[in-house]
Amino acid sequence: MRLLTALLLMFFAASAMAASYQGQGIRMAIPAGYEGPIAMSSTPGGESAAFTKKYPDNVHSSLLQISSLIDSRLSAIPGNMLQTADDTYLKQFLDGIGRRRTQFVIVGQKPVMLAGIKASRAEWTGQAQGQSMSGVMYCVIIGTRILIFHTQDFNDAPPSTRAAAIGAIESVQPDRGG
Repeated sequence: MRLLTALLLMFFAASAMAASYQGQGIRMAIPAGYEGPIAMSSTPGGESAAFTKKYPDNVHSSLLQISSLIDSRLSAIPGNMLQTADDTYLKQFLDGIGRRRTQFVIVGQKPVMLAGIKASRAEWTGQAQGQSMSGVMYCVIIGTRILIFHTQDFNDAPPSTRAAAIGAIESVQPDRGG
């Protein structure tokens, strides 16, 4: 009986563990319950992977997206100017989100650290499909790679879902092997 109990506990512990994502120059734990990548795209110099977690209503889901863009011009920018480039790129990506939302507002933008590297973070609110939404977006530059991490959900999403996505983003590590 103890062996059966121990095996069941190991099974449930393993099923609750997060998957991992490795690509775009990073390693990241994907929170439990997020499925994917459900969408991956690649364009010259860029790529994107998205993960979703269904709400209890099984209709809506939370999004966790990782996008990157290679910009070789970044290697020519002096370090002190590179410190503000993440703010500029973040604003450009937020503008893209804003074009697909109504009543879009950037709530706050601030510097943060991701993987020991200065990054920029912003929160936003807006409406899509007639419903209120909000999101958090991060931008970090590693070498000539611009990385954008984005999580968004409708405002009736379980708060733990966004907290898990933010925790994953804030635990990202550069992939030294690739």
